[in-house]
Amino acid sequence: MSPSSNSSPNCSDLKKPSVDLVLHHIPRMSESESEEARIPPHVQPGFVKGMSLREPAYDKVHRGYILAEGIKPLVPLRLRYHGHFQEMMLYDDRYMVHIRALGLLPFIHMVNRGSPHMNHAAITALVDRWRSETQNFHLCSGEMTVTLQDMSMILALPIQGDPLCINIASDNWRERMCALTSGKCPGDTINSNREKLRVTARATFKWITQNFSTCPENASADEIRLYMPVLYVALTVMDKKWSWGSAALAFLYRQLDKACRRTRAEAYIGGPLLLLSVWIWERFPIGRPKHMPSKPYSDGGERLKWPTWTYNWDVVSKPPTDLQNAYLRYTNEFDNLLPEQVVWGVYGPRDNFGCEKFHLNPQCDMECNLWSMECPMICMWVVEHYMQQRVMRKFGLYQATSPD
Repeated sequence: MSPSSNSSPNCSDLKKPSVDLVLHHIPRMSESESEEARIPPHVQPGFVKGMSLREPAYDKVHRGYILAEGIKPLVPLRLRYHGHFQEMMLYDDRYMVHIRALGLLPFIHMVNRGSPHMNHAAITALVDRWRSETQNFHLCSGEMTVTLQDMSMILALPIQGDPLCINIASDNWRERMCALTSGKCPGDTINSNREKLRVTARATFKWITQNFSTCPENASADEIRLYMPVLYVALTVMDKKWSWGSAALAFLYRQLDKACRRTRAEAYIGGPLLLLSVWIWERFPIGRPKHMPSKPYSDGGERLKWPTWTYNWDVVSKPPTDLQNAYLRYTNEFDNLLPEQVVWGVYGPRDNFGCEKFHLNPQCDMECNLWSMECPMICMWVVEHYMQQRVMRKFGLYQATSPD
């Protein structure tokens, strides 16, 4: 589609979803309060300075503590993500009717275009500042975190729905999987001594791509329905609407909780790293890549295939090859980050979100009245608290001190 200006719907005109949740309403700043709000958060009373917080035992294995105390040198984390997803698991337009019902059409159409180059060193330098006690990054410019707003704007995953919590018991897993896949299931893992090995993943990503990467041309409706969930929703129940957005954000929080305490040379971080990368690039000048000419975006006349905010970073320059030096440089830059260097209102005024370069997917701001709710976020066994009250400044609202 050709670039053009976007006019997004007014959030106040949207129908309130029928969810059993209490929304957290905070008044906007008046003109009399605006001057006080301009005070940088690092000089406001109640702001926790430095990396030290509440748990000394927790701090002793934290990457930030190890760096601050000079206990040992650290290296950038490895990134675990499916960077060439679109090459291994091909999208088929015959899946669209099922994917739209799940609310995943914008996300799947976007990720099938591929991911931009991610910067290991910049992500690691920010992970070093993650605090599990408050679920946010502690910076000289204030507390910041990835929110449900970012999830909606960048990945367009639906927030409204049932918590993603299904039966993952391994009892009779082979029989249950054969029933779901019409008889297909992976065999046992055997070593060189012909011993059966226990594996953490019953159906690996490699096995799924080998057996379900391409739907047959003459596939029946039942076969199409089989291939679609195996490829895209990992055999979850298709007749329910899940809160994919809160589940993905909960999983990212848990990955950050673990990664900020990993110090070995082979340490890694997983989760929705595309979300984290775009979030970093939009807000900080640190490790921000150069924009390259974007690839054409084909929506086929379908509004739900319009690009998400990720399209701003469709093609970017490659990150530095000397990761260790880049990691040290980014660490120093985050140590000296000023409040005026941070971009708080990335997506524009709340009553008119949009981008000047392209039409924004309507699902990006469809659930804007859920972005500031108070709720636990659930992803299988992972339960994380959503502490949006600590970062109200990013919503264009007044940040109370202390945010607790």
